[in-house]
Amino acid sequence: GQHGVMVECHLLASLIKIRSPRVHAHLTDELEISPADLISPWISRCFVGSLGDLEATARVWDCLVFEGPKVLHRVGLALLALSESTVFSCAHPQALPRLLEARCAQALCGPGRGGALVGAAYKRSVVGGLPASLVAGLRAAAAEEVAGKLDERRRRLAALLA
Repeated sequence: GQHGVMVECHLLASLIKIRSPRVHAHLTDELEISPADLISPWISRCFVGSLGDLEATARVWDCLVFEGPKVLHRVGLALLALSESTVFSCAHPQALPRLLEARCAQALCGPGRGGALVGAAYKRSVVGGLPASLVAGLRAAAAEEVAGKLDERRRRLAALLA
């Protein structure tokens, strides 16, 4: 459900902060966009419509079926790592999702290159290691953070309705 999507988005945002601190800082400080907001469509739709290429999306889904949600984190990290110049050249946060999709369609996932992004997602030089213990710890922290946010929303809603 939506709770799980929010947890996975916060988890990927934490991984971005660890693995790509400059990208994370540019998103949060310069563009004033939450990484979780940027990546939410990627996670909630399992990259459908975000890569600009059906073959690349199908490869992500193949890996997802066999390996689980960790694939989404790998692909998200690889997409941002391979698109750093696009991220740093972007001046408007609203344009960034479209620019990243165009970058994928043109350079990373175009015809005959559907496996390039997924291949990069498994290269240590691009994504680094994602040990299960790291992912589990970050997932637990993300779940706690999301639960707190949802509780706060419920309290505000209850106050409005009272």
